[in-house]
Amino acid sequence: MAPRVGGGHGYIMLEYSRCGLLALLVASAGIAAGCFDRTGVSEPSDDETKGAREKVLAQADEAENALAKKLGLSRPFTAGLTGQIGMVTVRWIPAGQFMMGSSRGRGSEGSLEEVRHQVELSSGLFLAETECTQAQWEAVMGSNPSHFNGSDRPVEQVSWTDALEFCQKLTIEQRAAGLLPEGWEWRLPTEAEWEYAARAGTRGPRHGDLDAIAWHAANSGNQTHPVKLKAANAWGLHDMIGNVWEWCSDCYGSYPAVTVTDPMGPGWGSNRVCRGGSWFHEGPSARSANRNKSDPGNRSNILGFRPALSSTR
Repeated sequence: MAPRVGGGHGYIMLEYSRCGLLALLVASAGIAAGCFDRTGVSEPSDDETKGAREKVLAQADEAENALAKKLGLSRPFTAGLTGQIGMVTVRWIPAGQFMMGSSRGRGSEGSLEEVRHQVELSSGLFLAETECTQAQWEAVMGSNPSHFNGSDRPVEQVSWTDALEFCQKLTIEQRAAGLLPEGWEWRLPTEAEWEYAARAGTRGPRHGDLDAIAWHAANSGNQTHPVKLKAANAWGLHDMIGNVWEWCSDCYGSYPAVTVTDPMGPGWGSNRVCRGGSWFHEGPSARSANRNKSDPGNRSNILGFRPALSSTR
């Protein structure tokens, strides 16, 4: 079976132009209709803003305490801290700042999809130590769609919507079993969370020597491989580069040109982000900053995912 993924970049700038035009039309319509008229609407005071932020932080702290108690972990969580939640081993990804994108400022196809910009992630999260395996998938979903069979290989042939369904079902099952406290849920990581976790504090193209950390076209033998056979990054995450592309939650769109906090991608778009390269792709695709995209309904033997666990508060 030939791999399928919407990775061609020939229409990126056209897509960006359509998105930009749509944004302009929406903004223009809003102004014409008076949607941006803030007459009589008071802005929150500094004290109110500070109070709201403190409340959110207190709720997040309470949620982390509840999960720490379930996992038998001590607070505060440190980068790379490992825990076991049911059948999933997770690593703690701390809040922090990093430069997202490529030092070249451009993607390999010459478009501006990797322009560097500063990102702040205000909350930490747990990320699965490996790509979702076929054993994990089958335990939750009851079947195995993968082309390359093996319980400890990454599941593939799963769409973005399939991956979301897995996360929702896993959340429900673990709450019912008493493994997951209220206020926590499984989900797909955002694109920014994914790159931040993949870098684990590094600034280069990838977190280590390519052959040491990744299954890619030159060493994969044209197939996926069991997870955790390649070296982990500094935060204990395996196969962030190579093996299978990993779905992220975001719609695909251009990066902002300013510093952003907790970005979630554009609010519209026909494609979803996938990251990390695969067994089928050459080394230049196997980079922390490299971006790809695919239709959310696409299923391919080069596409999988890695679930994230975060507080809902």
